[in-house]
Amino acid sequence: MSDHTIQRDVQPLVREGQCLREALLAQDLTAVRSRARKMAGVAGLLGFKRVEAAACALVEALGPEGTVPRPDYAHAVFALSDALDEATW
Repeated sequence: MSDHTIQRDVQPLVREGQCLREALLAQDLTAVRSRARKMAGVAGLLGFKRVEAAACALVEALGPEGTVPRPDYAHAVFALSDALDEATW
């Protein structure tokens, strides 16, 4: 696989990461939940298992819509960030 192909393959993850960041900065937990679920799906389809697992962990930490996230959800955000960094470098 060429470097160009690898770069193209991670672009959906990069885009979702940017959207997730914007939702976090806006403190829009509904959008964060949605973006984390979408990121888990995209990562799974592309074979980025660590990103998929981290995104699923964030969804779990956030809990269902209308509930208060678990106190450790910030740790899940950082774990997802680390997984994305690893996948895109």
